[in-house]
Amino acid sequence: MAGRTILVIVPHPDDAELSCDASVARWIREGDRAVLAVATGGSLGAKLSSEPERMVEERAAEQLAAARVIGYEDVLFLGFRDGELEDDAALRKALVREIRRIRPDLVILLDPLTVIYRNSYVNHRDHRMLGMAALDAMYPEASNAGYFPDALGDGLELHKVPEVLLATTDSPNYWVDVGDTLDLRFDALRQHASQLRLWPENGEGVIREQRELAAVIGREHGMEYAEAFRRVVVNPLS
Repeated sequence: MAGRTILVIVPHPDDAELSCDASVARWIREGDRAVLAVATGGSLGAKLSSEPERMVEERAAEQLAAARVIGYEDVLFLGFRDGELEDDAALRKALVREIRRIRPDLVILLDPLTVIYRNSYVNHRDHRMLGMAALDAMYPEASNAGYFPDALGDGLELHKVPEVLLATTDSPNYWVDVGDTLDLRFDALRQHASQLRLWPENGEGVIREQRELAAVIGREHGMEYAEAFRRVVVNPLS
């Protein structure tokens, strides 16, 4: 149903473009609005050198450019340190505040239960920590006045998110046809030049592999290209 508010929560710049942004781009074009929250500045993304302040500035600019390609209404940088995310009160409070402010109908996360993805990718610890913190922030904290009462008032009211999609999951139960928007996702990914220069063929090898994966997932479900999620429709007791 068009007209939803979608909140995408990821640990680092480029994580949305590597996981779920073709679906987000489709839904935006169908009439939804989307906000992207990035927990860290991605300062460790240089990998081969140690220039954290420059890297944070570069990656923020890249993420803003990528978000414009997808059509995000806003990008939030939460300011936590790359590589040090924990499911702790500081992170959950920041997430609760944004959930209460944005009041999303749908939240998209990276699945925190995925450690090894498709036998070829070791899921970054920040991905797992943020995913669990976000689930904890939504259930029960954002909808319970006993949690973070100082994150109430001034327009911030209790909110229960009715639906969650977990990307990069080993337990998919929901598939999105992204035949018309997969190339937008890759155009957005190409904005992350600081990362692409570290990857095979300046990122084109990764994009080719991602396209092949989307084709495999799509063929399994009668689509040309698809993104897979674990969909959770939250019951009233959560």
